[in-house]
Amino acid sequence: MVFTKAVSVAESFGKKVSLLVVPAGDVFAALVQGANSLEVDSVVSSISSKMTAEDQAFHMGQAWEALPEPKRQFNFYVVDPGGPVKVFYIGPHAPNLSPDDVQLVHRLWLNMRRDPSMPDLHHSDIITYALTRLAGQYAREKQEILRDLRNYRAADSPSTLREGPPEFATPQQGRPASPAAPPRLPKING
Repeated sequence: MVFTKAVSVAESFGKKVSLLVVPAGDVFAALVQGANSLEVDSVVSSISSKMTAEDQAFHMGQAWEALPEPKRQFNFYVVDPGGPVKVFYIGPHAPNLSPDDVQLVHRLWLNMRRDPSMPDLHHSDIITYALTRLAGQYAREKQEILRDLRNYRAADSPSTLREGPPEFATPQQGRPASPAAPPRLPKING
């Protein structure tokens, strides 16, 4: 029934649809291998009766990570007939930054540009520097960084499930807030 509907819709746009059957023990590995081999931009799936859309996306992401190079990124759409279509990006992708995150980067950029030695500073320089610095700290202080990140996310739990495309990981609903949670990043006045 799904294939017949897909053919009907595709033909109405002048497109051709071919049926592809891939026998496999792991549906996610098969989908990811097929998507990669066919160099598709998107994979569309129905919501599972056994797992959430986020869980499906997590397993797709794990299967993608296990693929040998070269591997292509793609969009994974999970269609719930009774709800919205959810879109997940499989593979490396730009994070979904909140307006507050963008403002913080901009305020840092404005303040750092005031230094005469920084005339050519770009917003991306600030992000690259921050990520590189975090990577170095993580290599030296893995447990402390993970603890601080857990505490930071727990302190911000209402907004951890931001609107927009989710990441690979499943949402962290129901996390206990930590009394030792670090303060939010400061506002930088300039």
